[in-house]
Order: sequence, then C-alpha cells, then structure tokens
Amino acid sequence: MKKSLFIMWVVSGLTASSVVAANKTFEAELEDLLTNHKYKQVIGKVNENSKTIQTPEPYVIQSEAFCIVGKYQDALDAAEKALKLDDEDEDAHCRKADALLELDKVQESLVEVNRAIQLNSESGEAFTSRANVQIELENYTGALEDCAKALKLDPNLPDAYAARASAAFELEQYERATTDCDRALKLDPLCLDALRVKVKLLEESGNLELAKEFKRKIKSISDG
Repeated sequence: MKKSLFIMWVVSGLTASSVVAANKTFEAELEDLLTNHKYKQVIGKVNENSKTIQTPEPYVIQSEAFCIVGKYQDALDAAEKALKLDDEDEDAHCRKADALLELDKVQESLVEVNRAIQLNSESGEAFTSRANVQIELENYTGALEDCAKALKLDPNLPDAYAARASAAFELEQYERATTDCDRALKLDPLCLDALRVKVKLLEESGNLELAKEFKRKIKSISDG
C-alpha cells in the first residue's frame, strides 16, 4: 500500500475494508444505472466522483455509456483512465477496443481486444468485441467463430447474438440473422446492436415503416 494513500485513509477515518466496500457500492450503483439505460446519469456520477475513484471499473462503465450515446472520443478517454489504474483490466481493454472501432481505428481496436483475450480467455464479452472488429474487417466467418466462442462461455450474452446476427446479415443469411436478432432482443429489448440489425432486416424485407419505428427507438435509447 502506498504510504500517502494509507495516510489519506487514516485522516478520513476510513479503513482499507471500508474504502473497498464504498468502491463496490459505487460500482454497483453505476451498473444499476447502466442496466436501466440511465447513461447520462452514469457519465455524470463518474465525473462528480473522479477525484476519489481508485479502481478502473467506474471508468469502464462510463466508457460503455459514452459509446452508447455516441460520444466515442469520450469513451476512449474513459477507457484510458481505467487502464491507467489497472493496465491488465480486460474489460477496460474491451471498452477501449469498442471506442477505437467506432472511431474507425480498426487495427488499433484489434490490438486492444486481442490483449483483452490474452488477459482473460474466458471472457465472452472480449470475444464479442473481437467479433465486431472482424465484421468491420469483413471477416464474417471469423466473426461467427468468435460469437460461437462467446456464447459457449456465456449463452445469455445479447451482444454476442447481435454480433452473430450482423455477420449473418452480411453473408445474406437472413433467416439466421433474424433468429439471432430476436434472441438478443429477448435477452435485452434495448440492445442497440440488435436493434440496428433489426432495422437492416426490415429494410431488406421492404418493411420501411416498421424500420422507421425501430430507428426512433434507437434514437430514444441513445439520447439516454
């Protein structure tokens, strides 16, 4: 333990265990807000508490929220703050990969997600993130393989079904894409990646009015 940190805890009357408990409570609060799609609240709370954050998780959660609302540079900055606190946090590498992908830095994104998998080969989220990179690289077979790995690790991962649906759509496997899209939305009705695939499927089938409804839903979610 750093001496200065220990002194800070003593001065404030906190023990190491109480600090850990406070961190866990804050992280749980952020997770709950993220789950309930309160993205702006997540972003605001992390900013308000930035001087006391000692673990990467709050910045990881904030990075995800920034990505959802379309603030990709901010998402990248938050992921990098997380990595400064722990450069071996695989979730932080995944969030950095996601932000880089949205910023069209595909090769850099691939490096980050491969690092995440190297750190934890049992992470379904890491394989899902790499599947999204594979789709951007037009390696749809590789994306399907990564989705299969992700779902083997976690069969209830909506983003993995959404990524598999996206790869299947690009391969013109529309029935398979529809099935996986519906699975993703059953697990999470507000899964943005699945909703985006749903729009593509509806437009492909000529159902433009319903596609517009889903586009409005996507905008509503992204607005937080």
